[in-house]
Amino acid sequence: AVQALALATFVLLALQPTMRSDLFFLLAVAAVVALLRGQYWLRRWSGQCPKALRPLLATVACTAFATLGTAPLVAFQFGRISLVGLLSNIPAAPLSSFVLVPASFIGANVRLVSPSLAHPFLVAARWAAEALIWLTETSANVPYAAIDVGQPSLLCCVVMTAGLLALSSP
Repeated sequence: AVQALALATFVLLALQPTMRSDLFFLLAVAAVVALLRGQYWLRRWSGQCPKALRPLLATVACTAFATLGTAPLVAFQFGRISLVGLLSNIPAAPLSSFVLVPASFIGANVRLVSPSLAHPFLVAARWAAEALIWLTETSANVPYAAIDVGQPSLLCCVVMTAGLLALSSP
């Protein structure tokens, strides 16, 4: 999986070299690398967890992996690290994955055939999007939601990333 991500990243950068400075692209790649590296630990931990709690464990673990994997880039770009992101992503992940994205996809495709049949799906997607906006705004207003870490040097970010990758090794 890591090799496939590396190949896809290489192809995308070969086709669109300007993506190397696109923060969203870099964050997406960093998050996927962190998720791939965290698979070992998630499998190990889920084997020791009651079955009923495994979906919650997966949500928390995946959010933690993605947050840690993107932290050096976020710190470098913004000079801040979120302290509430992990907690706010626990309800946000299933809301976006199981409501917003499917309802939007179904609604958009059904709308091509019948706008009236698409309406309930699009209303559900709008509700989910508004709920995510409310969750984001509410989380951002929590005291100490984020801390200033200054802007680390590029070398510092590389060292932090290498350390996180080393820690994630089995």
